[in-house]
Amino acid sequence: MRQSDNFDNGAILGALLLTFGVGGLLFALIGPAMGQPASPPSISQSAQEGVSVTQLMAVIAERDRQYSQRFEAQEKSTTIALAAAERAVQAALTAAKEAVQKAEMASEKRFDSVNEFRNTLKDQQLTLMTRGEAEARLKDLDRRISELATEMVRRASESRGAGELWGIIAGVAGILIAIAAVVLSYSSRQHRRA
Repeated sequence: MRQSDNFDNGAILGALLLTFGVGGLLFALIGPAMGQPASPPSISQSAQEGVSVTQLMAVIAERDRQYSQRFEAQEKSTTIALAAAERAVQAALTAAKEAVQKAEMASEKRFDSVNEFRNTLKDQQLTLMTRGEAEARLKDLDRRISELATEMVRRASESRGAGELWGIIAGVAGILIAIAAVVLSYSSRQHRRA
């Protein structure tokens, strides 16, 4: 090993020792890997075991590699989860668009039927007569019916009068014929007697 590597490793080790303390650092980095008990080892135990800076750096590098793998796995799973969430959002947006389109089509159909109904009412309004116009026509029809009824009564009266006149004329003619027949029959009997 070069001396500059020892210096860098020593600087890193010193910074870690200051940050965590010797016992905490060894417990956090070496203990679980070497099957040490749950309590942090003391400084004298670490010195007796003879842990060198190189070994400590190897443990740090291994832990760094494990943390990197864990970070990459988390990043990968986060990316997958985000992609799945994005697909779900896209599916939801597509479904929402389809629902909006269906709702718009249903509204258009409903508005078309409402417009058709309005047009029917408008056509009826244009073709059907108003109440005032109907009342005026009914009054005119009533007047005409009354005139026709009066005319029929007048004509019936005239024909009854004419019928009665003809009846009188026929009766008088019958009486005159009967008188003439009686006179002729009396005169013919008198002529036969004479």
